Amino acid sequence: FVSNFLGQSNLFAAEVVGKSGDDLQLSAYGERFAAPAARARATAGHVWLGVRPEKVRLTEPGQQPPADHNWVRGVLTDTCYAGVSTEYLLKTPWGQEMSVFSANQSAGEPLTPGTEVVVHWYPSHSFVLQRPDGHGEQPAPQYAADPLGVAP
Repeated sequence: FVSNFLGQSNLFAAEVVGKSGDDLQLSAYGERFAAPAARARATAGHVWLGVRPEKVRLTEPGQQPPADHNWVRGVLTDTCYAGVSTEYLLKTPWGQEMSVFSANQSAGEPLTPGTEVVVHWYPSHSFVLQRPDGHGEQPAPQYAADPLGVAP
């Protein structure tokens, strides 16, 4: 018995546009991303680019993400303190909501809704799933239990 578990993930409708070394090069909403080919269920055409919320890091306003990371700009829409972590929801420039879990490691105050941020992650934390042509032309759902059942 083999089970595929997606859990809570951020999914972006993307297209594979090339390969560089062991990584796939992807385009989503005019932005470029990288993901390891070894973590891809599809290596060409229309795909879902995914990253789990706990793998994403928030960059404080005015700071730049590391040059070798995937990144997205956004505006925080909600903040939820959950004990050991804070969940941030942000709206991307293309209107999709994205979730970020941030460990509560400092005594500082959490960022507040309306704050412009950049979120980023190691390309190695990305994964790629098959996406039927035409699906996902609208923002992908934030949570998907079954990647084959994802609808636009």
